[in-house]
Amino acid sequence: HWRQVPGSAAADNHAKPYAWDAGVRAVQAHLDRLGIRATASRGVSPGLYRVEREPDLDTPVSVIIPTIGTSAIVWGEKRAMVVETVRSVVAATKHRNVEFVIVYDTPTPAPVLEALRAIEGADIKLVEFKEKFSFSAKCNVGAAHATGEVLIFLNDDMEAYSEGVIENLIAPLREPDVGMTGPKLLFEDYRIQHAGLVYGSGTITHAYYRARPEERGNHGELHINRETSALTGACVAMRREVFFDAGGFSERLPVNYNDVDLCLKVRRSLGLRLVWLHEVTLFHFESVSRDSAVHDWEKDFINNRWGNYKDVREAYSNGVR
Repeated sequence: HWRQVPGSAAADNHAKPYAWDAGVRAVQAHLDRLGIRATASRGVSPGLYRVEREPDLDTPVSVIIPTIGTSAIVWGEKRAMVVETVRSVVAATKHRNVEFVIVYDTPTPAPVLEALRAIEGADIKLVEFKEKFSFSAKCNVGAAHATGEVLIFLNDDMEAYSEGVIENLIAPLREPDVGMTGPKLLFEDYRIQHAGLVYGSGTITHAYYRARPEERGNHGELHINRETSALTGACVAMRREVFFDAGGFSERLPVNYNDVDLCLKVRRSLGLRLVWLHEVTLFHFESVSRDSAVHDWEKDFINNRWGNYKDVREAYSNGVR
């Protein structure tokens, strides 16, 4: 509906590449003013920009993984899920100070624990969990045993896909107004499992769930870092003090929506931003370990605590950062 003349960007967004370069300079100047150690460059298409932060290789990190030592078939081969999760993350990072806090249920097979101890290059801390299953409680116990300044909560059914998973995931946490970060998660067939959570418009759900990897999303938002309403607890990073200031995972939500609740505490109560990072990527072999059914009482809990999300309609906000 714009008026278009030959050579105008209204007819061809490649018509004025100098405008795209000017945009890169504007974003870089903004990063410099804020003191963010990052480099701006062209994104996947005109009008989109890539912000590549300097990786954080030194801040002490604890990766907290709750598990019961499940094995499953992935890409045609049987694997002990938690063992391969740890191995893949170790192989995909150059971080110099990371520990893995494995919170395991008592029935976890002994060979799985032995395999974890034997992973080369991994600082493994095993913590037995003897109570009834509760994802929230297991994560909270892991945080209590962790020594890192940054905590990464990670499901045991994952595999790192991009390089520098840890150092790139935690890099935005240097910025005091960033409370949590989360990566892009893919299913086994490379379709998107997690690209931020939508809270509003009558639902709590994953944005672009099962979208194809080549899709751009609305205004290219599958290819930019952006703020979201919430992030999945399958993989989320936060500073230790933020986790404890927020009160950790609510143990009144032992299975579902504990991640949404924690995110809303961080975003609404503490006033911090939640940032989804499109270039930090892992596979998530979802629900290999447990049933993912959501119950009405869990939805009611979130409704009662945070308001009727049918009326919130906030979805998620876009941003170049």
